[in-house]
Amino acid sequence: MNVNKSLIFIIFLTTLAVVSFSFFDYSPKNPVSIASWNLNIFGDKKAGNETLMQEYYNIISQFDIIFLQELRDVDGSALTRLCELFNNTFNCFNSSRAGSTISKEQYYLLYNKEFTLLNYTDYNLVNITGFERSPIKLDFNYNNINFTIYGIHVKPDNAKSEIANLEDLILNKGNIIVLGDLNADCSYYKKGNDFIDWHWTINEDTTVANSDCAYDNIIINQEFYNYFIQSNVFKTNITENLSDHYLIYSIFDLS
Repeated sequence: MNVNKSLIFIIFLTTLAVVSFSFFDYSPKNPVSIASWNLNIFGDKKAGNETLMQEYYNIISQFDIIFLQELRDVDGSALTRLCELFNNTFNCFNSSRAGSTISKEQYYLLYNKEFTLLNYTDYNLVNITGFERSPIKLDFNYNNINFTIYGIHVKPDNAKSEIANLEDLILNKGNIIVLGDLNADCSYYKKGNDFIDWHWTINEDTTVANSDCAYDNIIINQEFYNYFIQSNVFKTNITENLSDHYLIYSIFDLS
């Protein structure tokens, strides 16, 4: 009798452990990863380094959609080399060159061909004011779910005004994610005044150098947050040769 009770108790504990593991180790049926990375002056020099390019490929290819900033490529040849790495498994999109100084930058987006880019707006081409490098807006569909990405590289000294201007620009309706190098920390910006009802999901250092600032961030509105699983800072194999920023990413369950 005591043996039977012990056996039942062991079976109960085993079942409980399995259930608990399944609950706390939740794996989405249809995970989607969306990333952002400031590449720190990506142009012909970096694109001509085969070792660096292979390292970029190894990292970028782990994500479904990745928004890249600080690309300086006048003739587009460096961007072409980057896109060619993916052997037609990714689509590539670049913005116009923006900035008030001679060091103009482009945004670059790579996304898995399973995703449909429905529409985009390059705000640099519609002459809006209030930004050093105007944002881009990208509307996607995946698994019959629509979502919108706003990407931007904020000027450090203008972080407070640019982040406020960005919130004013966005119509908070539908599934929306804002991401990029927002310079939204330390001496440039103090959180609490903008995107108050949104979810700021990165709270740790995003710089490769010896500092402790979450300059890069992913901000998600409440509707899209219903699909949210986690955000993180990707630091594996990212060195100063690749960038002075770490990559950041979010995972969503778009089942």
